[in-house]
Amino acid sequence: MTEDTSKQDSSQSGKHEIAPEDKVPLKQKIAYGFGSTNELWGNWLFPSMIWPVFNMYLLISPSMVGLVVMVNRLVDAVSDPFFGWLSDNTRSKWGRRRPYILGFAILTALFFPVLFLCPGLGSGWSEMSYVWYMIITSGVLITLASGHNMPYAALGSELTPDYNERTSVFSYKTIIQKLPEIGMFFAAMFIALSIFNNTVPGISQDDVAALNDRISGMRSEANELKKANVEIEEAKAKPADADAKLNDIEARVAKLESSLNDVNVEIAGMEAKVTAAANDETPAPWNLGDTPEAAAKDDKAESKKSALTIRIEALETNLQASSVRNEAMKEKPDMLQGARVYAVFIGIIMIIVGIIVFTVVKERYYHTVAVKQERVKISETLFTALTCKPFRVQLAMAVAIGIGMSMVGTLGYFTTVFFVCEGDWALGAEWNFYMGLANMSFPFVGVPFYAFISKKIGKKKTMGMVMIMATGMFLLTWVLYNPAIKWLQLFAAGGIAFTQAGFWMLYSSMMADVVDWDEMETGKRREGAFNACGSWMMKVGMALGGGAAGLVLESTGFDANLGGAQSVEALTQMRLWLMIIPIIGYIVAFAFLIRLNLTPKVMEGVRKKLEEIRGAV
Repeated sequence: MTEDTSKQDSSQSGKHEIAPEDKVPLKQKIAYGFGSTNELWGNWLFPSMIWPVFNMYLLISPSMVGLVVMVNRLVDAVSDPFFGWLSDNTRSKWGRRRPYILGFAILTALFFPVLFLCPGLGSGWSEMSYVWYMIITSGVLITLASGHNMPYAALGSELTPDYNERTSVFSYKTIIQKLPEIGMFFAAMFIALSIFNNTVPGISQDDVAALNDRISGMRSEANELKKANVEIEEAKAKPADADAKLNDIEARVAKLESSLNDVNVEIAGMEAKVTAAANDETPAPWNLGDTPEAAAKDDKAESKKSALTIRIEALETNLQASSVRNEAMKEKPDMLQGARVYAVFIGIIMIIVGIIVFTVVKERYYHTVAVKQERVKISETLFTALTCKPFRVQLAMAVAIGIGMSMVGTLGYFTTVFFVCEGDWALGAEWNFYMGLANMSFPFVGVPFYAFISKKIGKKKTMGMVMIMATGMFLLTWVLYNPAIKWLQLFAAGGIAFTQAGFWMLYSSMMADVVDWDEMETGKRREGAFNACGSWMMKVGMALGGGAAGLVLESTGFDANLGGAQSVEALTQMRLWLMIIPIIGYIVAFAFLIRLNLTPKVMEGVRKKLEEIRGAV
């Protein structure tokens, strides 16, 4: 039986069988999958490390960090079209894509440590000095990374002409990509290791921990007293024992005030030791200022209950201030130094990966199609690609989800550290690493699950299933981030990764279908143009989302200077935005998905027409 007859029989029976010549060798699938290491780290490792290093450690404001991320994405949006166009038009004995994959993997790796060579705390640098340093160095890095990523993404679209084998290629990539994703999560844990701790001279960390426990207990009691006092004040009918209850509350408030003064004396002693060790002035003794009683006596119209309310509010404010002062006595890791060391390790791995992809993966379309076609104009990279309707629909889905995810990308980490782990950096980083393991593990089930479903019902219907399941997972984050049951957040990370893996696997496979459709319409294969244009549009959207991320975080009332003493309102708003914003993105994406028309039957017709025009590849 001939090859054409076999394909015809398979088509008539409704069963799609992948022809042997269309199958990509296993070693090439694996090598191409490992290339996602450089794609992922080049694009996203710095944006994920910028928050713990520059916001939590160097105390740069969230809005400024968000601005840096936005500018970084905009620079990337400019460089992507250039490198997509350049690789489409390159002709060399190594092909169009592979020379850039190797060369820029090495350059990106060598530059990575430069991101964190700025001076640390106490250097005298202003906030804007750090901001400009981040903008310039991250701009150089993302340009170098783009020189690798655009040829790499384009290479994936030309590994096979088969509809289902493309999904297989990208399923391998999506699963293997989970390994470097661990590197993303492990980064926060590594840079917070105790080996990088800055010591606090003359201070016992056991004493600091004990004071922290005392302050936490006092804050809980103050909150209970506030509620009890409000209940009495707001009661419509005066309780018979109201005076007795108020006297009891007043006595307990006085006791807390006394205890707070004792705590502040101890903190002041610690501060004196620190400043003496630094040959600085001894800090002034702790002073609460005018007592609430004095403030109340100044206003003769104030009732006993109102004066008590003032004292409780002052107590809460002073307890928070004491918590912040005590937090300053804790030994904290030098995250900047940790980031420098980590960047060196990352760079070594990136160079090895670049060599593997260059030597193992082959460019299938280069000799049969690419070398024979006309050069691609740079205008085709940005504008002509958008005239392709299936591409516009697919791109709109990715942009909607990308904006939503980039707006809350930091909220998951901050929710873990400041809500679930109550401001403990080291514990939060440790759980973040465990969540990285969950993020890696769940897609090992999700990718083959969605790939199997895709073979049965097609990519479009499977994508719809992905979006519905993702919406459900973000709804569940409200209960899965739980300080009392910390391990539940593993299911939040894993469940989201389960659906995200399905989305990006199908998206990449669909991109190869879009390139075939465009070749049928224009007579040119422009993998680089489409990947670059798609990347450009997504990154402009994600730049806006990344810039908004800092504003979203700041709008919650989060203040890095407060450490673990964040307000309940700030933590609640962080959790709400983490849940709501991505859901909106998925709803918008689903509306566009309905309009996508690249079904298995349509793509079978596209392939037949292409092979009639320029032959099989």
